[in-house]
Amino acid sequence: MWKRYALFAGLISSLTLKAAPSLDERLEAYKEGGTIPSAAIEFSYFFPQFPSYGTPTQIAGRKPGTGIRLGVDWMPLVGWAGKLGVGFALGYGKVNTVMNSGGATRIPFLEAYPLDADLVYRFDFVEDQLLVPFARVGVNATLLQEEYRKGGLQSFYGWYYAGGLAVCLDFLDAISAEVLNASTGIDNTYLLLQYKRVQGINPGAGQGPDLSRDELQASLRMEF
Repeated sequence: MWKRYALFAGLISSLTLKAAPSLDERLEAYKEGGTIPSAAIEFSYFFPQFPSYGTPTQIAGRKPGTGIRLGVDWMPLVGWAGKLGVGFALGYGKVNTVMNSGGATRIPFLEAYPLDADLVYRFDFVEDQLLVPFARVGVNATLLQEEYRKGGLQSFYGWYYAGGLAVCLDFLDAISAEVLNASTGIDNTYLLLQYKRVQGINPGAGQGPDLSRDELQASLRMEF
């Protein structure tokens, strides 16, 4: 059994996985008892920043922090016209800040817990398509905790649009991709780079912190 696990670990590390089959192949596999890929999972590393957060005596969140995010997609429409999916994601981010208070300078941090729900369209039209652009639009809720404040979480609500490019890793080694697909059910694997703009619904006016922001994100995506 250890040989099987070693093979799986080696295949994951090589990032040489199976590309999206054509619609005809998906339908044929379905007729023969197989499955049509309809779900995905994403592991992401992102760079949160909150340039509008703080007061005139506080520079807060204006430098990018670091964060991790786990996302899942359901793709009800997959075919010659591309892929349309519904996605959900949960993340954790940490942003260092500099605060001036009474002449003293300290370096606290902000902890953020973003929750996302969106629609995403992927321009994936042909088998073995190496580059796949994508676009998404959705809603966001972010919970925020300040290090120097012992009270409860602050909340922010907004909407966002995002876009980016995915690289299909199966292009590197189709044979290993076939082996991984047969042993794990992973059909497609991609590396993604994404830009995201989050715009607040309730910024300012005493309705909560303004966490409107720009984010960059890098991800590993696996489709099943």
